[in-house]
Amino acid sequence: MTQLNQRSPTYRVEVSGWDAAQTFFSENTALYWSAGGHELALRSRLREGAVIFVRLLQPFGTEENFPVPYVVTKNLPVAFDDRTTVAIAKFHPKPSYRQSAAKLDDARANCA
Repeated sequence: MTQLNQRSPTYRVEVSGWDAAQTFFSENTALYWSAGGHELALRSRLREGAVIFVRLLQPFGTEENFPVPYVVTKNLPVAFDDRTTVAIAKFHPKPSYRQSAAKLDDARANCA
């Protein structure tokens, strides 16, 4: 981890998804949160663009901590303990064809 990450707020999380070898993984790690983005240190190797699921681990678990999809935006240098550090961002799915067509119809109605 970089010095910046060691000073950033840290949250215990569970990360799951498919690694670079297309094998499903699940591991507990720390999420480093800063104004510049979010980073994870993982034993699993991930590809840029991979979708992963991050779930906050709370000491007194509630049923309200659902996994949230994130996309790997960048692989960072390997840390001293042989963990891969990845930068992640919230995953926003592309709209379906039907949703895109509905937005076009709304735009045409506003122009008329």
